[in-house]
Amino acid sequence: MELELRHRTAHETCASLGPVVIRICDGVRTEVADLVRQEQLFDELLETHANIAMLVVFTHDTPPPDGAAQRHAKQFMRRYRENVVVAVALLGLGFWASAVRVALSTIVRVVGHGSISIEGTVEQAITRVTMELVGIDAGEIQRAYELLWAELSVPSARARTGTDP
Repeated sequence: MELELRHRTAHETCASLGPVVIRICDGVRTEVADLVRQEQLFDELLETHANIAMLVVFTHDTPPPDGAAQRHAKQFMRRYRENVVVAVALLGLGFWASAVRVALSTIVRVVGHGSISIEGTVEQAITRVTMELVGIDAGEIQRAYELLWAELSVPSARARTGTDP
């Protein structure tokens, strides 16, 4: 499978690897426009795959989705609950992780527990994805995530130090 970059900003990246979408948010809130972009990507991937998965990684201090984004997510994820599995990795602890977990739990309750899981590590989230999509290689997803994270981290390091690595 080939990793295909779908969207990138200074604090967010989204790519697909076959039937798996990987989205990393590093301190940026998920907005309705992001969810609309995800819907379009889901529709595109479901044209060629019966089922797809999404690995979402939120780093510490990434704000939870606001009310409008939560409402939109509840609405659009209902449509995909039979064909899309979402595994969210919350990379942080304490109050931040609790607040984001509560915000995401409201979406999980509406959509259904089988469609969305909230995990504490990327590895646990990848395991969840590979349990649902038979034949998907966890190592390949892990390598894709690490590549995307490294590429996302480079501009941040440049901005902090004012240097080009």
